[in-house]
Amino acid sequence: MATRRASRKAGSSGLGTLWNWVYVLGMVVAGVAGGLGLTHLVLTLVLVLAAVLVGWFYFDSDDVGQFGLRVLVLFFAKEGLSMVPAVGGFITGFFGGWIMFLFPVVLAMVLHFFWNRRIAPLF
Repeated sequence: MATRRASRKAGSSGLGTLWNWVYVLGMVVAGVAGGLGLTHLVLTLVLVLAAVLVGWFYFDSDDVGQFGLRVLVLFFAKEGLSMVPAVGGFITGFFGGWIMFLFPVVLAMVLHFFWNRRIAPLF
């Protein structure tokens, strides 16, 4: 039996594919920008906007606990990597870029979760 997220993705091939590509490109751009140390304001705002939209429209808000835990584990892994001097600044920055892209995704998923559970039933 397919999960709700898998069946939803299979049914909406057009928008599901679009949000999948936005997520993948956001992860790649955020990782490379973090690795190279690029901190341009417009790039940061575009990545945050893409992350919020992906978190709201692409991911299932019921999976916020598991997804948030994975992001938290990635955060602690990055902090552990920063203690090893042989790893280098690029890999640590790469993971840092990923984390800075994934935190707004998780926040949008939390907002969407509470919207579905608390606010939407009132209407």
